[in-house]
Amino acid sequence: MAPGSEGQQPDAAQGRQRPSEELERRLGESAAEVRAAEALRQAADSMAEPAPPDAPSCAAAAGGGAGGPGSEALAGAAGAQQAAAAPPELVSVPRAELEELRLRAAELQECRERLLRARADLDNLQKRLRREIAEAEVGVTRSLLAGVLPVLDNLELSLAAARQSQDIEAVIRGVELIRDEFRRFLRELGVVRIETVGKPFDPRWHEALGAVEREGVEPNTVVAELRPGYRLGDRVLRAAQVQVASAPPAERD
Repeated sequence: MAPGSEGQQPDAAQGRQRPSEELERRLGESAAEVRAAEALRQAADSMAEPAPPDAPSCAAAAGGGAGGPGSEALAGAAGAQQAAAAPPELVSVPRAELEELRLRAAELQECRERLLRARADLDNLQKRLRREIAEAEVGVTRSLLAGVLPVLDNLELSLAAARQSQDIEAVIRGVELIRDEFRRFLRELGVVRIETVGKPFDPRWHEALGAVEREGVEPNTVVAELRPGYRLGDRVLRAAQVQVASAPPAERD
């Protein structure tokens, strides 16, 4: 045997034993991790569904004990479960403040009921006003048409008489009567004819269609009416179309 061979044999034996020890260590760690994972799973299951009173604890089922690798995780899971199951902490409120809160709640409820009633009354009022306005419009239209129909009847009678008569003067008198009747109907409605000739031009009532020279007439005075105008109170139904007097050329120069 070569010198130093006896001293090298123990080292070789130890080299052969080290892989075995490393494998055992790793197997032990793997087993501990498996037990910890199983303990965590059982803890989660116990939080989802309450375990019966005689069920074994998660630590016992895992076999890790108080100092096992999964003991800290089990402790955290148990603490979270206890915190979730704990009843909320009650806060004491003085009796005076409680009564004041009750009064305010009652007042708010009363205000809400009043608001709902007011809204319902407003809706009913709007519906009633719309109905009354529609009825009033129909009534005005009916009254207006009822006043116009006699004028139309007289006009038809006048036309029928004119076809059978050779007296032009009689036809003219009949048409004038119809005109007077219609004017009377307009006056009953409050419609007034706008005054024109001889009055100063007023843009509120008059519409100037031209200017003519007239001696002895003040400029801007209505001298001719081309189409009559009518008003209802202070409102213009139709402006009168007129001609106004203009200043003589000498005065314009």
